[in-house]
Amino acid sequence: MVRNREQFNPSDSKLPKKIIALFGAAAFALGAAGCNGETHSEPTPDTTTSTAQETQNPTPSSEPSPEVSASSCIKFDGDQELIEDLKSAKTDGEKRNAFVEFARKQTDKPMAETNSMGTTTTSTVNLVDTVEQLGRDSTTTLEAALNLAADGCISDDDKKFMANAFVSSSTLGQASKSLGRAFDFAIEFPEDNEAEKNEVSCKEVLYSAEGIEINGVKQPPHVARDIFKTEKEEDIDKRNPLQDTSLKGGIFASQTACETNDGKPIIEQITLVHTSYNQNSIDNLSTGEQAEVMANPYISTESMAKNDPQYATWTILTHRAVDPGSEIPALYEGEQTTLGKVPAIKEALAKIEEARTNK
Repeated sequence: MVRNREQFNPSDSKLPKKIIALFGAAAFALGAAGCNGETHSEPTPDTTTSTAQETQNPTPSSEPSPEVSASSCIKFDGDQELIEDLKSAKTDGEKRNAFVEFARKQTDKPMAETNSMGTTTTSTVNLVDTVEQLGRDSTTTLEAALNLAADGCISDDDKKFMANAFVSSSTLGQASKSLGRAFDFAIEFPEDNEAEKNEVSCKEVLYSAEGIEINGVKQPPHVARDIFKTEKEEDIDKRNPLQDTSLKGGIFASQTACETNDGKPIIEQITLVHTSYNQNSIDNLSTGEQAEVMANPYISTESMAKNDPQYATWTILTHRAVDPGSEIPALYEGEQTTLGKVPAIKEALAKIEEARTNK
């Protein structure tokens, strides 16, 4: 189960440690943006969208992958197309788009439109809604991919290839470890994979981070880190979620806590939403660089008035169990707090504990 596999050793990180200059330091926060305004670096001309964790693809084959003949497997709409699209994908954005398109076929939930590079076109005025929507999309896409790994009528080799492609293209930091292990367990132990399927499900959203207004402008939540701080925190709750990545400054993000389909445990997920004014540089993580480096993500009234086009893409940063008294930073009703103090989460955890005690 994910809750038992979420410890992450920073020494295992494959991401480069290249230092990216900022126009000022950003303190760690998951919450409202500060008032320093937006600070943008020049877009990098690199048009690739791969990460340092990129998985080597096998040689694409024109022949469809063999399907598994088993009465217990489930035929998912678009499963073969997903495998073939992943085999031909050249970038992480293309891989992520393949997963998103597969997820659309498995759900009736609305999802943001993406292009072939996995990028969503939006605007400054719509950024708050875009961040929220892409956070939901990441959960929907993860659930679809994990269910295919657990129950799909495709070979184990294709399941492992698909799982590696998802982790390398759509996760960073702590989530790369916890979700990588969840996929591994779902594939290797098919007779006991309900735990993995449940823990990536979202029966009910108990909490969503919500930013505050600054000068009348609603701000998306964000995560940030101080590049001058040496981060050695081992407590998974207290650790800066960007600690195990090379990302600097601040990045808009969605944070949710969900009750899972089986009612236990409560799962927190932070989804980074990378934004850029330049579509070609939206997701340039292979060199450890961000398309836009913001010391303090902030939407100003001037930016709202201009309402320039923006491009956005998502990456799952954390996926972890919430325990009673959790000190995972949260933004509840615009105030900095911890998940353990959010009323709906406290109530849900108390019910889980009561049910466990009464067994």
